[in-house]
Amino acid sequence: MQNSSPGERRGETAVIINVVTEPLYTNSVWCRQIVKGITARASKLRYDLNFLEESHEVEHEIGIVCGTSPDWITAAVDDFGKRDIHAIVVNCPAEPIHFNTSYVLLDYELAMTESLAYLRQCGKKRTALYGINQNSYTDNLKVKFFPPRDIIYNNGNLKESFFSLMNVLQRYDSIICSNYISGVSLARLLKEEGVRIPEDIYFISFGNSLLGGLTEPSLTTVEQDFYQLGEQTVLLFAFLAKQKNKVSLTAKIPCRIRVDSSTGYQEYRPEYTSTRSAIKGESFYNDPVVDSVMKIESLLMKCDKTDYRILCGLYENIPYPQLSERVFVTENTLKYRVKRMMGICGVKSKEELSTLLFGYLHIEKLKKLCAKE
Repeated sequence: MQNSSPGERRGETAVIINVVTEPLYTNSVWCRQIVKGITARASKLRYDLNFLEESHEVEHEIGIVCGTSPDWITAAVDDFGKRDIHAIVVNCPAEPIHFNTSYVLLDYELAMTESLAYLRQCGKKRTALYGINQNSYTDNLKVKFFPPRDIIYNNGNLKESFFSLMNVLQRYDSIICSNYISGVSLARLLKEEGVRIPEDIYFISFGNSLLGGLTEPSLTTVEQDFYQLGEQTVLLFAFLAKQKNKVSLTAKIPCRIRVDSSTGYQEYRPEYTSTRSAIKGESFYNDPVVDSVMKIESLLMKCDKTDYRILCGLYENIPYPQLSERVFVTENTLKYRVKRMMGICGVKSKEELSTLLFGYLHIEKLKKLCAKE
């Protein structure tokens, strides 16, 4: 990858984006797609790009970090943090989550949830997860959805992974592959062993792949838009660069299931799961105590100093004629203000209002607030 030349453009200083990529990840299909997206969007915004090999070479206030190994990502983000550089991490968050760091991620959790839901719609409930690389952040996200006995790891030899799967294949009616490479290779090896897809086993693979569409059977895939990941990274950079205060943001890009013959072309019908709490009983907001506190807070947010002085008068039980003189409003205005406060708090008398408020408010602190200029 060549760097574009930073410098002056039509009398204006060019915006330079520094991009650091993990060495082992740089030449992967996924990283190349991310870089294409970064390059295209940067060109549209007329930003210059500076591709670097080491995080310590970054000198600007914001830099992009692109990788897949948690240890490498964390080390790069730590280096940025020590020099007060805001890191935008692409596709792999640092652990633990760092301050002054933003993330642009593919939503793998949602993708796994939808993949398993799709297989259930197809009547497949015994699923294996195949080809997991334990050094990959994204693969480790997928692992969370499976018990250990249903995970087939790739320790650097996909044929060994295949033999491990064949030893337990009878347990399963479906397989999810961690990426298109493991998916394409597994489809071929299963075919050589006489295992029919989809007749004997349903098959889904993560990753966009021209090859996966040209095999027989062609693979149902979870499509991951790495190009858009790169574009959104530059847009996030543009937003952060305009902020006067430090802001950290996380953007998640959804994946999409593309149905093909390895799942019998069965249509995917997205399921919308309620996010409602499973805790039984009344809602938090139906609690009378919660309701009272929120009403008081709402009232205080709408009060001015005259209202505060009126509340002090109500606490002291001062009659309306004397109170109106104290706060310098007409009696009708006083009554209007008290009625408005009663409405906000949902009470029917000034006595109820006073009882509600001063169960929480400290009168001396309220008086000090009235006295402030």
